[in-house]
Amino acid sequence: ILMKNLKLNFIEDNVKYEEYYFNGLPIPKNIEFNDITNNSFKISWKIDDIKMLNIDINKISFNIEIRKENEKKFLLSYEGINNNCIVNNLDDDTKYEIRICSIFNNIKSEYSEICNIKTNFIDSMILNRTERRKEYIKKIQEWIGFKSLKLLYRGTKDGMTSNAFHNKCDNKGKTICLFLNDKGNIFGGYSSIPWTSNGGNKTANDCFLFTLTNIYNIEPTKFPYIKGASVFHTSGWGPSFGDDIDLGSNYNSNKNCKSRFPNSYYDVLNKGNSIFTGDNKSEYFILKEFEVFEML
Repeated sequence: ILMKNLKLNFIEDNVKYEEYYFNGLPIPKNIEFNDITNNSFKISWKIDDIKMLNIDINKISFNIEIRKENEKKFLLSYEGINNNCIVNNLDDDTKYEIRICSIFNNIKSEYSEICNIKTNFIDSMILNRTERRKEYIKKIQEWIGFKSLKLLYRGTKDGMTSNAFHNKCDNKGKTICLFLNDKGNIFGGYSSIPWTSNGGNKTANDCFLFTLTNIYNIEPTKFPYIKGASVFHTSGWGPSFGDDIDLGSNYNSNKNCKSRFPNSYYDVLNKGNSIFTGDNKSEYFILKEFEVFEML
């Protein structure tokens, strides 16, 4: 079979490119998507039988290129010999366009048809109120490496009480608690220990607290666990991270939520409990919203 190298010229963002395509090299097809999450998806594809082309299939590799909808440039997301992979580090609730090509001896096939996909939405009323929503989600993902987040509980919907929290969140696996207080501070905590209504003090070294927005305008910061109890479990209290963040039975009432930070967690900023409460004269705060997400 006669095959020729095709030289194509094109322009993107006023930059001229040259690409060489191998006429006859199979084009990826039958592209399928699975396990679509907030920030990733699995993708697989097939190619035609290439025995007649006299090419060693083990020497064919693939490039996946991806771009957000309405953006100009495709960016390389994967290169390798497998015809299935996971594409990650994506934004949630975002449409993407994907194309794939085969490569042999550094020469590309033509691209596959462009496929469209949209990542899942992280349903957070707290994060939706800030223009830095996607940035904060990526930061939390960087800290934990979650695959997907599922909303278990929202205080203004399910009830701002310890009973409502335990009804929705007990025995659910690893969780992220996200708080918005009356000063506008957004902060939270991660627990690898499933919440329960009893059991008292529990410890896991990977638990941590974090701030996203605060009165000092300090960038998102993680506070690692250092000693004592990571979390405290009891039916009459909501989620409690050591003595550093304690939620009583009614989250939007006065003196029912408090912070004695630092205690079990390390204060890398040296700002004390005001980094959470928004008040350097009081350990108490009132919650305006409270959400819990399960890591999947």
